[in-house]
Amino acid sequence: MIALSFITIGDFDGVHLGHTKILYETVANANKFGQKAICLTFSNNTKKFFGKTTDLITDFDYKKSLILQCGISQVEAIDFDYTISSLSGEAFFDYIIRKYSVKGFVCGENFKCGIKASCDTKKINQIFLSKNIPFICIPVNGFSSTAVRKLISNGEINKANMILGRDFSYNAPIVSGNHIGTKIGYPTLNQNHLSDFL
Repeated sequence: MIALSFITIGDFDGVHLGHTKILYETVANANKFGQKAICLTFSNNTKKFFGKTTDLITDFDYKKSLILQCGISQVEAIDFDYTISSLSGEAFFDYIIRKYSVKGFVCGENFKCGIKASCDTKKINQIFLSKNIPFICIPVNGFSSTAVRKLISNGEINKANMILGRDFSYNAPIVSGNHIGTKIGYPTLNQNHLSDFL
């Protein structure tokens, strides 16, 4: 038997304070109604799918770990592809509701889905009202992944940290270098630049 679930959906890139507010609300409602708290997020870079050059703040594994720290019981990876991108908002939610036995949905006030992001929170509210499923829209107080990316690229890490709610960091594989540091008595670790491996 598939467990009933309260879900949230989104990129959640960086898992900043706006995101954690949504995640905590999802967990609180799932616990209140004795359901499973599920976060559906994308395994690939949705911005690059549409031809943009935006790099991610967090890779999928790091993002997943941050989401789980908020109390979410299950993180589901969705590959954003042509099939997903061609669905209307109604068709997308029909699929999600059936697959995950959704009994409640939480998202941020700027969440959009469907073809050309045509399904906004007003339409989403109508969809869930028609199905008699609770829908909760959370104000995110201007927090955004775009703002974090801009601050990081400008070297304003302290300001980025204020939106993230933690110190900015990223995971990257250690690669072999020229061992110059070792030769002069200061061995170092070498990592690929963030945009090289995301």
